[in-house]
Amino acid sequence: MSITVLGAGAWGTALGKVLSEKGEEVTIWTWPSDLAAQINEGRENKSFLPGVRLGQGVSATPDLGEALRSAELVIVALPAQAFRSVVHQARAHIPPEAFVISGTKGIENESLMLMREVMIDVLGEGAEKASRTRWRWACRPPWSSPARRRR
Repeated sequence: MSITVLGAGAWGTALGKVLSEKGEEVTIWTWPSDLAAQINEGRENKSFLPGVRLGQGVSATPDLGEALRSAELVIVALPAQAFRSVVHQARAHIPPEAFVISGTKGIENESLMLMREVMIDVLGEGAEKASRTRWRWACRPPWSSPARRRR
């Protein structure tokens, strides 16, 4: 399965690591291109998950279209304050048959919407129906501690 993780913070990187250990090919999207290079070349996210080695099944890119091109599963692991903007940019690139899981917790400050509501709001018509069949929401542990212990 081709998996894309949107977000290269501790949570997104930890998810990518665990999924790659299960034999999945994982692409992590990150907006700082130097962080993508750090992950690809050094096999580590020193900025957000220092000391945790990433396997060859994990790659990173700052190009959103490239990250989503062949995704069968998209995991959104972004800070709540970046969620709306990134999902808005990603919507044109998410393959129509891809499953989407949000691992982002919180409430949007401006609208007081939950991330599920933000996703439906951003993706528009048909999003409510799709949310019942292809979208799921997961909660992350504080500081990605269980996944982090898998050094």
